[in-house]
This record gives sequence, structure tokens and C-alpha cells, in this order.
Amino acid sequence: LWYYIGDNFGSNAVANLLYLTRINRSVESGFLYVLGSSYKNVLEVWELYFRRRYTQESEGRGTPQKGALKVKNKRNLPITHLGISPNGRSVAYVVNDIGRFSVWMQDVRGNERTRLLRHGTRNAFQATDFNYPLIAWNPNGREVAIVYERRDVIKLHRVNLDTKKAEVNDITSPFQRIHSLDYSSPTSLVFSATVRGFSDIYQYFIPTTQSERITNDIYDDLDAAFVRLGNQRGIIFASNRPDSIMAPVRLDSVLPIGQFDLFFYDLDRRSNELVRITHTPHANEFSPVAVDSARFAYISNRSGIANREVGFLEEYIHHYDQIIQLKDGAEVILHADS
Repeated sequence: LWYYIGDNFGSNAVANLLYLTRINRSVESGFLYVLGSSYKNVLEVWELYFRRRYTQESEGRGTPQKGALKVKNKRNLPITHLGISPNGRSVAYVVNDIGRFSVWMQDVRGNERTRLLRHGTRNAFQATDFNYPLIAWNPNGREVAIVYERRDVIKLHRVNLDTKKAEVNDITSPFQRIHSLDYSSPTSLVFSATVRGFSDIYQYFIPTTQSERITNDIYDDLDAAFVRLGNQRGIIFASNRPDSIMAPVRLDSVLPIGQFDLFFYDLDRRSNELVRITHTPHANEFSPVAVDSARFAYISNRSGIANREVGFLEEYIHHYDQIIQLKDGAEVILHADS
């Protein structure tokens, strides 16, 4: 009974327990020998424990009370991806009708919307792919990029909001699938993509259709997002790598299955060392997004519930070095503990 109560009732456990009590009065006055207490006492202690637990977790958290965007969706179709314009006045989102999707752009203030793209066919017999399409706003605010698949070919659909014209290009091999999309400049994209079964981070240059591979290892790299933190331009992404050094790792028969943390890659330094942002061995962080020039946000499930959190990078002293400069210009660097 304790196992059934504790693990299978979820957030409505108290209501369900009271329901069980009403339909089984004979148990209420019984004695649970395995716990050494009566059924009524066990129920009261159990309820008190979880009330205290959820009360502590809810402290310092809040739910937005206003600002909900009204979207015309009479059939309650799934809204899969969403992107906010750089000036915060427009929102682009995807509505998927079992395979036939539409990309809409809606004004936040007037709720006027425009359809940017409709593609696909309704298919009730095949599982719907909700990963596509992906959307991203150009930093200039006048262009929306849409990535989707057509006959196993990845398409890059860019819509100019001034002229209402669209330009479609193929994102050819070696990419098998693109998982996330973001602009790093008006003419380049950053995304996480799968190549030969491994997901890594890439930078894609639109005018030349060339790409640059940033990570290249056996670990999973997902949810790439471009951020500008102070004077640093970089990419924040989620990865299940154990450390922050990008070095070749020998492939084993067992793939890495660790929890996902957030890492920062500096696009200006181009170093093989990443900055670890989070380190939670028993939780996952994912879906990072830039907030402003100093902060970024992400989703974490370390409390057992997925919540949006905000973070920032700060400088700290890692260690001191003693530098000895010789007459011929050579330098000898000694660690402070040497």
C-alpha cells in the first residue's frame, strides 16, 4: 500500500487517498503492521511531509499573471516552436495539424497575424514529426528563417518581412537532421545537427552555404543558442559531456548517457576549452536563450519540475602564475604552488 501511495499518485495524491478512504472504510480503522502505525496516522504524516516539501519548492517562484498572447486556434492544434522578434513586438510560431504545418507571425499589441509558410500534408497513420519546422529571427528584425524537411532534404526558407518575398535553399549533406536553430549574425546561423549519428554544434554561413564544425566528439550537443554577454560573443548549448575540454574521445560500445549541463563556447577566442555554466549530476538543463547583454535563461528540472531560470557569467581568479623573463626574451612560467 505504501509503495502504491507514494509512487503512483503524482500531484493529486491527497485527493486520491481521500477517495480511497471513502470507498474502503474498513481499512481506515485498520493497523499497518509493516509501518507500526495506524492507517490514519500514516495518512496524516504522509500528507504533512509532501505539503512541506512542495511549499518549500514553491518559495521564490511565481507564475506570470498577465501578458498571455491570444492565438486563434479553435481546433486546439499543437503549437510546437515559437520565436520572439528582437524588438519584442512580434512573435512567430508553428501550428502543426498532424503533419501539415503553418508558420504564423503575430503582432503582440494588435494581435494581427500573417501566415509566412504552409507546408506538408495531413497524415493520421504516421507519427507526426514535431521537431520541424524550426524558426529563428534575424538580428535585424526584418527576416525570419524557417528550417524544415521536404522529401528527406533539409530546406532553409527565409522570408523578407519588408518585401514579403521568400528565398529557399537546400542545406545539403553531411547534415542528417537539425535540432535547433539561431542567428549568430545577419548572414550566419548556429545550430545543433546530427552527422553520421552524432550531434554537434555548427556555424552555417548563408551567402556561401558553407559550414564550420565547432564540436566534434561522441557527446550529445543540443539546443545551441547565440548569446552576447558583455564583450563576449558565444554559443550556449546543452551537452552530456563530463568535462569542459574538447578533446578526441575514443568511441566505446556504450554511448554517454549522462545528464545534460550548459556550456559556453567563445566565438572570438576559438579555444578548445569550454566554460561550464551548470554542474548538476542529477538534473538536466536545456533550452538556453539570450535575455539581454548580460543574462541568459534556461530550463532546469533539478526540483523535479521544469522551471525557467536566469543566469549570468562572472569573472573569477582560477590561479596565479609566476613568470620569469630571461634576457633573451624567453619566459618561464611557474605555478604559484611551485
